[in-house]
Amino acid sequence: MKPNTIGKEGRKVNVPKPSQKNVEEARKFASTPRGQLILGQALAVASKVLKDKEPSNSDDMKFLGENLFGIFFHIYTNEDDVKSVLLDGGEVNE
Repeated sequence: MKPNTIGKEGRKVNVPKPSQKNVEEARKFASTPRGQLILGQALAVASKVLKDKEPSNSDDMKFLGENLFGIFFHIYTNEDDVKSVLLDGGEVNE
């Protein structure tokens, strides 16, 4: 396996390439309501965590979340909606 380089110092890391089957399954899952929820939640949480440390990345995550994952991003960035979703057992109807 050919190592990839990352970071300013060009550190070499070995990252296995996923199989084509796994890539296809991940894309299929990402297009489902559950996949959209997971991705929207991940962007919302990461955007909040990085807001002060890496504001540019946080802004980009917010942009992607708002424009690609709509309601799924919103429910995890609006405190009242998060409480409602958690109290309702996590059910989201789009």
